Amino acid sequence: MSPETITHGHAGDAASVKVKTKFNQLRRQWLGHRSEPVSRCDASTSTTDLVQSASRIPDDEEHTFTAAAIPDDCLGHRSTGLCRIAHLPVEILGEIFIHCLPLHECDDRYVSPRIYEAPMLLCHVCCHWRHVALSMTVLWSSFSASCWFNIKPDTFAIVQCFLDRSQNHPLSIEFGDDTSPSVRQLLFANFHRWRNVSIELDDEIVKELLGLPVGVATQLESLSMRIGYDCEATLEKIPTILPLFPRIRRLHFDTIQSHKSLLPNIPWTQLTHIRLQCEVSLDECVMSLGRCEKAEHIQIAHIVPSGPVRSAPVTLPYLAHFDVVLTDDIGMFLDHFILPSLHTLQYTTGATTRRNVRAIESLAQRSSCTLEVLHIRDIRMLEDDLIGYLSLPCLRSLQELDVYNIDNILT
Repeated sequence: MSPETITHGHAGDAASVKVKTKFNQLRRQWLGHRSEPVSRCDASTSTTDLVQSASRIPDDEEHTFTAAAIPDDCLGHRSTGLCRIAHLPVEILGEIFIHCLPLHECDDRYVSPRIYEAPMLLCHVCCHWRHVALSMTVLWSSFSASCWFNIKPDTFAIVQCFLDRSQNHPLSIEFGDDTSPSVRQLLFANFHRWRNVSIELDDEIVKELLGLPVGVATQLESLSMRIGYDCEATLEKIPTILPLFPRIRRLHFDTIQSHKSLLPNIPWTQLTHIRLQCEVSLDECVMSLGRCEKAEHIQIAHIVPSGPVRSAPVTLPYLAHFDVVLTDDIGMFLDHFILPSLHTLQYTTGATTRRNVRAIESLAQRSSCTLEVLHIRDIRMLEDDLIGYLSLPCLRSLQELDVYNIDNILT
């Protein structure tokens, strides 16, 4: 039944139709009249149709973030005073578009392209939005090239589309062993544009990476490498991969196993953000972190006991966030550091011995730091230990405290 006419029904139905009619009138007044029909994307639209449809629109020579990049025929309806949203400055509309990008499950830098989500959906709302989206290279410069369950047959076309539309903008990408060889070749051809990269490594990908030229990926700042089970050969090659990225600042390494050649070959002195999810002995950890003079954020899981560490406390002048998982008491670890900029401390432990609760106070006094956030995950903490922690003078500056064990949660 059309909202404007009543063909049958009772008086209640008529009242309902009048409300719908008024709503539609107000909606048309708000949206105004478009110079072309709205093109929408629904679940029945194929990825191939979407790519081909968008590719028929000529890209502007200058993909700048200004109204100058938007064709006149798409801006003409703005002067009618009817379309409210068309009166938004292109710069504001572009900021809205950026906030429309869906977050990746694990990392918000990598968009999983889907035909019903931004940025692709933005190209199928109206002419004006399409040209604004195509003029913004940043919308197309971050994506996951993994095998998406809903657009698997067209992965190559999608990746090519994103690479073309991002032009020369630095890339933030994710790929791995589920990425087809042809798609990986597309990414390797743009090796010089990599800025943030997350890779699921296997022996074949390692071999392909080692075939790339050294000194080309000078824009890369963040590298995440994940390795699964039974990849001993892959682990051995990690030290030869790292020199491909001479200006790396952020390193994330995630593996069930570790290799003795890994830690000595990490460029610790230039790293600001470190995340190691692999087994590291206490002595190796202290020795390696002692070289992290620029570190601001460190997360390590997990630290296992070792022989005695015979060295003076290590000073990390810029470290603000420290997050560790260890099997021993936290005091045996913190005693090796001086951290004048520390404001966030998080640790997880399952130690069976009594806690050295004074270790946190000693760290604060030794470092002259002001703790603002403290998260403790201690599955075997006793009540006396908890009382000891809460009595520490250095905790008076806390803005956030979270203590968890099996029996109690204190927030």
